Parts: sequence; structure tokens; C-alpha cells
Amino acid sequence: MLRFNKKSIRFVTLVVFACFMLVGTVFAADKVAFVNIDKLFDDYQKTLDLNEKLDGEIAVRQSDREKMVDDIRRMKEELVLLSEDNKKGKQNEIDTKIRELQQFDEKTREELSEKRNEYMREILVELDEQVKKYGSEKGYDFIYNGRLLLYQDDKYDITDKILKQINSEYKK
Repeated sequence: MLRFNKKSIRFVTLVVFACFMLVGTVFAADKVAFVNIDKLFDDYQKTLDLNEKLDGEIAVRQSDREKMVDDIRRMKEELVLLSEDNKKGKQNEIDTKIRELQQFDEKTREELSEKRNEYMREILVELDEQVKKYGSEKGYDFIYNGRLLLYQDDKYDITDKILKQINSEYKK
């Protein structure tokens, strides 16, 4: 049968306390920080440039769409002026143009969504690499994603420092 006397209880308590103190000093020596990844993504110059590029593509597609809609309107106006015999053929042309417009809208939506997702992936991978590089250069042991933390003290926020570095290194 195993018995604990006062000496052994004190010894175990001392060992446990020493372990906690050792672990606490090890973690206290770590250099830690966190990054607001949303701000880093949104304020990164490459993100702003790619959004501008995407907006340009959207404007071109919107212009093409408006031309198609104008053609359909014009054809509908012509339809009113036609004889009953010619109306059926013109209506078929209009229906075909409407289907083409719907296909154009769907294709445009898919292409732009795919392009936006591709840009986001590219930027997020690059930001991940840049954060790792910054952490390594500055001697950080841990850099956390601020989005995953329930509480963080702003003194550990290095978002602006990383943002300044990556924007200065960014080449268009």
C-alpha cells in the first residue's frame, strides 16, 4: 500500500511548483505577436491594384452587356412595326438574343468570380510568406492570426509594421 507522508507531499508540491515556474519562464521568453490578416489583405497595395484591375474588367463586361440589351430593345421596337407574318421571325431572333444575354451574364459571373478567387489565393499565399519572413527576420517565436484570438493586447499587433514592409517591397 502506498502512503504519503508530509515530507513526500511537500516534495511533490515543490516539484510541481518548480515545473510550472520553469514552463512559465520558457513561455515568457518567447517573442509573440499577432497580425490582423483582414487589414493586411485589404490595405496591401497589390490587393488594391488587383481590385482596380478587376473593376476595369467588370466595366468592359458591363459595357458589352449594355450593347446587347440595347440591341434587344431596338429589336423589340422594330417588332411593333412589322406585319403579323414577319413578327414571328423577329420574335425568334429576340428570343435568341435574350438567351445569348443570359449565357453572357452567367459566363461573366463565373469568370469574374474565378478570377477574384485566384487573386485572393495568390495574395493570401504571398501574405503568409511575408509574415513568415518578417517573423524570421525580427526573431519572433510565434505570430498569431488576430482573427483567431479571443483577446489580444494591441501592443502585440505588428500588422502596420508588416504592411509597411510589404508595401515598400511590392512592385507593380
